Amino acid sequence: MPVVRLVVRLVLRSVACVLALSSLTVCAQMWPARPIRYIVPFPAGGGSDVASRAVAHKLSELWGQQVVVDNRPGAATLLGTDLAAKAPADGYTLLMASASYAINPHLQRKMPYETLKDHAPITQVAQQPYLLVIHPGVAARNVKECYKPCDLLDRNLSRFDDFAPDIDFPEYVGIKHFRFHSSCESTLVFGPAPEFR
Repeated sequence: MPVVRLVVRLVLRSVACVLALSSLTVCAQMWPARPIRYIVPFPAGGGSDVASRAVAHKLSELWGQQVVVDNRPGAATLLGTDLAAKAPADGYTLLMASASYAINPHLQRKMPYETLKDHAPITQVAQQPYLLVIHPGVAARNVKECYKPCDLLDRNLSRFDDFAPDIDFPEYVGIKHFRFHSSCESTLVFGPAPEFR
């Protein structure tokens, strides 16, 4: 009799395992069952938008479901990022985060979301190098030597313009760093992301 009970228990456990695994397979096959929203907190036409659209196209092919890019620029990427944080945690909302995601908590007094709690990282999509470029006539071999021309030039000639899309971009942080360590004065110009035509 004990052997029969053991066999019955094993059979029941096996059936339970098979049912559990088959239900997981069914759930996995059902996702995605509807279009996926891909929030990009930048204006259309910029580098992040172009990269997002390429990723969305490939994901649509892989998943057999439309991945829709939803550009939500504004407030130094906080609007779109907050929208993603407030979306249901059902796997149907993606966010294109950038360096702004790491910079914002250090520049903003109050964040509308918890940077480390409200989003889960998935993968790195792209890399973007930054270059400091100077005129070939300047005899500088490193960044520290780039500061010297500003010290030597007439104050009227040492002014130049800088460009940054917004305060939360790495360009802005780099410009502030350069200005802090040099005597150069510059006019910081903010503007929207460039459009590709």
